[in-house]
Amino acid sequence: EKRFIFKTLHETKGNRTHAAKTLGISIRTLRNKLNEYRAEGEDFELEPED
Repeated sequence: EKRFIFKTLHETKGNRTHAAKTLGISIRTLRNKLNEYRAEGEDFELEPED
């Protein structure tokens, strides 16, 4: 799930509203999931570091 969300965010260039629509979830649910991942020490980066 996490990888799919991050992949979708990358494909939508970080546009959370568009990503949520693509994923079929509400923007609130997406925000909650991203906050949960951030609390676990992971965060979405548009341009990953090498």
